Amino acid sequence: MLATLGAVAIVVAGVVVALGGGAVLCSAREPVLVSVAAAADVAPAAMEAAGRFNETKTAVGGRCVLVQVTEHPPATVLRTLIGDRAGVLRERPDGWIADSSAWIRLARQQGASTLPAGESVVATSPLVFATRQSLAGRFSVGGTEMNWRMVFPSTVRGRLTPTEDEPDIVRVPDPSLAGAGIATVAAARDVVGTGPEADKALTAFVRWAQAGSAPDYHSLLDAVDDRTFWQRPVVIVPEQSVHRHNLRGSDDPLVALHPREGTITLDYPYVVTATDPAVAEASAAFAGWLEGPQAQEIVRRAGFRSGDG
Repeated sequence: MLATLGAVAIVVAGVVVALGGGAVLCSAREPVLVSVAAAADVAPAAMEAAGRFNETKTAVGGRCVLVQVTEHPPATVLRTLIGDRAGVLRERPDGWIADSSAWIRLARQQGASTLPAGESVVATSPLVFATRQSLAGRFSVGGTEMNWRMVFPSTVRGRLTPTEDEPDIVRVPDPSLAGAGIATVAAARDVVGTGPEADKALTAFVRWAQAGSAPDYHSLLDAVDDRTFWQRPVVIVPEQSVHRHNLRGSDDPLVALHPREGTITLDYPYVVTATDPAVAEASAAFAGWLEGPQAQEIVRRAGFRSGDG
C-alpha cells in the first residue's frame, strides 16, 4: 500500500526529504541566515518579498535560506562596506538594495572593491516634480511646465523672484542621503553645461539645494501639504513615493508632473555583499528570486515599476 503513494516524507534529525517524485527539501534546524539592508522607500516591498521567498524553502547546501530585510539609509550602508568607523551598521549586511546604482558605484570607488559585478535591478521609479493637485492645475493654466532649470534660484533664471504661476520653491532630497538627490545634481549639471557661468550656476544650485533639502522623501512630501510657509511648493521625488503618500487620502492629493526635458529613472539594485561563500550563494538566490514574477508583482503593487522598466 505504501508503495502506491506518490511521495513519502521522511524526517530524520530535522532534515525533511521528499521521496517518490518529490525534490529534496531543506533543513530548517541550521538555516543560512541572510541579512539584507534596504533603502527606506523600497524596504516595505522587500520585506514582503522576503517573507514570500522564505516560504519557498530555497536550499543552499541542503540548508534552508532565511532572509531578513532591515531598513537602512544607503549612506550608512556605504560607510559600513568601505570600512569607516563612524556612522556605520553594527554588522556588515549580506545583501544591499540601494535607491540608486550610484551608491554601488560610489562604494566601489571608495574602497569596496570586492563587491561582485552584475547586480540585479529589483525595481525602478522615475523622478517626478510633485505638488498638490490644485497647484498643478494653477501651473497648467498659467502655462508653466516643470523643467530642470527650476532647481536653480530664480536669480539664475534671470529674475529676482518667481512669477505667481511658478513654484516659489523646488525642494530636492539631500544628495548625501538619497539617490534622488544624486540624480538631481546630475540633471542640474546637464542643464547648465560647462564653463565659468555654468560653474557659478551650479554653485548657486548646491547652496539652494542645501538650504531646502530634506532627509527623506516622506519629509519632502509632508512639507508640500504644509501651507504655513511656502505657497506654491514643488518637490523632486521618485514617482513611487507620491503613490505611497496618496494612500493616506486627501482632499487635495499630490500629483506627479514630468519635466519637459525628460527625466531620470532611479533603479533599485540588489548587490551581494556577503563575504562567507555559503551566505553569498544564499544572498544571490534571493536576488534572483526578486527578479521573478511573484516579487515583481509585490514591487508593482507598492507603486514601483518593474525592474526592467
